[in-house]
Amino acid sequence: MIERLIPLGAAMLVGGTVATKMRGSRRLRDARTDKLPSSPFVPRPVVEFGFQLARMAARGAMKIGITANVCTALSVVLSVAAAVLVARGELIFGGWTLFFGSSLDTLDGIIARETGTASDAGELLDATADRINDAAAFLGLLYYYREDTLAFILVCIALVGSLLVSYVRAKGEAMTVDCAVGWMQRHERIAWICLGLLLGPVAARWIEPDAVTPRCHVLLGALAVIGFFSFLTAVQRTRLVYRALIVRRDSTRDARRA
Repeated sequence: MIERLIPLGAAMLVGGTVATKMRGSRRLRDARTDKLPSSPFVPRPVVEFGFQLARMAARGAMKIGITANVCTALSVVLSVAAAVLVARGELIFGGWTLFFGSSLDTLDGIIARETGTASDAGELLDATADRINDAAAFLGLLYYYREDTLAFILVCIALVGSLLVSYVRAKGEAMTVDCAVGWMQRHERIAWICLGLLLGPVAARWIEPDAVTPRCHVLLGALAVIGFFSFLTAVQRTRLVYRALIVRRDSTRDARRA
């Protein structure tokens, strides 16, 4: 039953993306999506369509009294549940659970801004939840691939790379350096790991039909892409922040000498 949602979800995504592209991006543009760098991994129309769906869901949540902090808490619960499901080998169910948990994580910021409840405390909770949500699915995969050395290493690389991307950006922003550049940002990583979890088991039925614990080569490919480009983005951001801090230091030194 759960597998039948895959073609339905794909059809909705393709249809919505095409509609977004045909309308043009003016009506669907948003300050948050405008800040995201263009990427070949999740095209701009897909991001805009997804964000509009999130805004519609946020309005519905606000009508029934769901707050931003509730969404944050629920996103953590669902992400941890997804990790457990993935660890047990229920990859498709875990992929959908992770998708809905990540969607809730998007709603909290929208609700906070729309209701005027955005605060530094809420932002701290959201950032903490983001790190838990980032790691949850990877930890589940580490257990799932515990007896497969190559797959285990790929998951480790993807996990560390993902955490580095977020850490360098947070560190840069703390030093007032904007480094929202590069590919494999959080929404891209979530999209790719969800696709890997959903499509990996389906493809495994043809690629490795007799396997007791399928390797799910499509999922491994997604993890390889996430790992490589996460590390590339982390290096790119570190270089950007480092150079900006060096320029700032030299400017301050010259100003003191003058």
